[in-house]
Amino acid sequence: MKLLTPLLKKYPVFRVFAHPAAGSFPGESHYKEVLPPIETVEKLLPEFLESQIVGLDGIDVYYPGHSKKHRLLLLEWAKKYDLVVTGRSDYHDRVQRPLGIDGVTQEELKVLLHKIESMQSMNSIIGTITQRNRNRNY
Repeated sequence: MKLLTPLLKKYPVFRVFAHPAAGSFPGESHYKEVLPPIETVEKLLPEFLESQIVGLDGIDVYYPGHSKKHRLLLLEWAKKYDLVVTGRSDYHDRVQRPLGIDGVTQEELKVLLHKIESMQSMNSIIGTITQRNRNRNY
């Protein structure tokens, strides 16, 4: 993760922990082959939250591979660590679902859009300051 830090500082992005509980999906799926169980994610979460390493902005709560129990836990984490709640409708199990079946509420979407707008404003300010500093050096 430390290898990502310089890249994330150079190119600010909205960092979301994608489907963190899918490795504990209770049914048959491909999740367990590639994703760790929720207990492992919980142990590693402090590293993901550390701004000097990765620094998360959001966490996927609404995802077909998350059980109701896991969604409640992820909502607790979002509140505890001030993370924006996100969701998606892709899936990797054997249940056929229409796109858009999972996702955030209107209020959660407003919070996400506000955070992105804030980041864009901050990036614009940083870009202006950087350009001014470059101009002064010539």
